Amino acid sequence: MDKKEFDPVPARLLEAARSLRQGMTDAEHLLWFCLRRNQLGGFSFRRQHPVKKFVLDFYCCKAKLAVELDGGQHNEDGIRANDLQRTAFLKQRGIMIVRILEQ
Repeated sequence: MDKKEFDPVPARLLEAARSLRQGMTDAEHLLWFCLRRNQLGGFSFRRQHPVKKFVLDFYCCKAKLAVELDGGQHNEDGIRANDLQRTAFLKQRGIMIVRILEQ
């Protein structure tokens, strides 16, 4: 586990993560139901987990794996460009990303 990953998180990012947890989509609820409570071979996931300047939909610290559930808006040019930057940022930190596109 990378200690830098757990540096103090800015208050606004913590608040954003809390808000996202409270406003999860139906698809996020369904995926969380499958990921929670170590159901995948004992791997523990967190939902709406802040890492540096981003909030990851689901994150497994042990595997350094982020699961991102992307809605249709992620096909828009500006958002797609942001996703590419986010992916590069996370990969530089050794975090693998699995993106699932909601239909």
